[in-house]
Amino acid sequence: ANEAAKTAKKDLEVLAKRGIKPTKMDTEYLTLATKLHQAMDGCATDENAIYAVFTSLSNDADVLKLIDAFGVRYLVPCAGSEPISYTRYLFDSKTFGGSIATWLQYDLTPGEVKKVNDILAKKSIQYRF
Repeated sequence: ANEAAKTAKKDLEVLAKRGIKPTKMDTEYLTLATKLHQAMDGCATDENAIYAVFTSLSNDADVLKLIDAFGVRYLVPCAGSEPISYTRYLFDSKTFGGSIATWLQYDLTPGEVKKVNDILAKKSIQYRF
């Protein structure tokens, strides 16, 4: 499940050789990763918070650093709308985990994922979810 973060680290080295470097401090990426986690965890999704995180990125290295900072995180399913998933979570809190891409695919509609990708494209960022 942590393959995305491992691959991101390798890809960052490739980008660095091409002169493309992250624009933020490591703690900022951790903060952004936490904002994404909070925006998608539980019963409600804050799409605007998700879009704001991706709007704050400037280049492909920023996206990769965010993927690395997010690593693998675990979702708490909504007890009201997903009672079976929530029950599974109660028995094993690591049941629903994954990378940013996994969370986006799970929590957003295809149109909302497209909006994230459109935000990246407008900034000439090549990475797509």
